[in-house]
Parts: sequence; C-alpha cells; structure tokens
Amino acid sequence: MGNVQDIMKEAKAYCCFVDASWVSPTECAGIGWVLYNDKAQMVLKGMASIPPTNSSIEAEAEALRSAMMQVRRLGYEEVKFCVDASILYQNVAPYLQKDKKACPTTNSPLAAYIQDIQKLATISASFVVSKVNSTINDVADHLAKVARSKKMQYVISWTHEFKQLVQTTESGANASQEVSSNA
Repeated sequence: MGNVQDIMKEAKAYCCFVDASWVSPTECAGIGWVLYNDKAQMVLKGMASIPPTNSSIEAEAEALRSAMMQVRRLGYEEVKFCVDASILYQNVAPYLQKDKKACPTTNSPLAAYIQDIQKLATISASFVVSKVNSTINDVADHLAKVARSKKMQYVISWTHEFKQLVQTTESGANASQEVSSNA
C-alpha cells in the first residue's frame, strides 16, 4: 500500500495515522496523529510533547492511546488506527482480535498502555489497529517531531470537515437573514 487513498479503501469511515518521536529516556518525546475521512481528506490532527518514556515503543503506545482517547471523545466511530512501529503492532494486535487474549498483567509501563488501548478498542468496538509502512505515515511523524522539539502542549485542530460545517452553517444563517429581511 503506497498512500492514504489505498489505506482508506480498507477503512469503513475514518483512518487515523499515529506516530511518536523519541530520542532518549531523559528527554521529552512527541506524539502526533492525523484523522482522514473516507475521501482521504485530513479532518483532524493532534500533537503534543509528552514526559520522557523509557523507550520508543512506550512513546508509540502513548501516541496510539492518546489518539484513540481523543478521537473517541470527539465522537468519531469506524476508525482504523494505523501505526508504523512493528514492535507496537506486534504487542497490541493480539489483544484486539475477536478472540482476544488477556492483556498482560505485568506492572510495566508498556503493559499499562496495552491494557488502556484494549479497553478503548473494546468500548469503541468500531476501532481497529493496523500496521502501515512508515513512508505513508509522514504527516503524523512530522507532527510528533515538531511537538517534541518545541515541547508543545496538547494541540488538536480541525481541518476540512469542520471548516465545511462552519461554512455551511454560516451560509445557512446568512440565507435565512436575507429571507427575513426581504419579507
């Protein structure tokens, strides 16, 4: 699969690309995610600097957990979450299949992330996770790097759909004002 459009062919409604930027266990990491609609148009994006994690896989897991939480909180359903970290996918996928294995019970930070991710996927039954090539995850990767380097607070911004909704609402309000002023 070579691009967002190819991935969207397999997704039901939305696709969320997720990534993290990690340098060392003593420095802040960055997370980034981008939500696309079924027309492969960017709808929403999020990015943040997060406290240091012990490893890059923990930063990747926090990126996925955070993206799932925010997308769920904003009411999106039928979302395919795409990660490019093979190790994360291998650690998360077995717990998200129909015949789910029990989550790890160790007290490691990674086990806690996996438990949270499984709970979010269970609550929102329409969430799935898949592995993608890092070359198509460039936008989320860029957001994660910017968030890490600038030590950014959490930022979520809407793009296409939200702007379209606002424009439609505003044009509808303007049309009703014109009708009432002509009456």
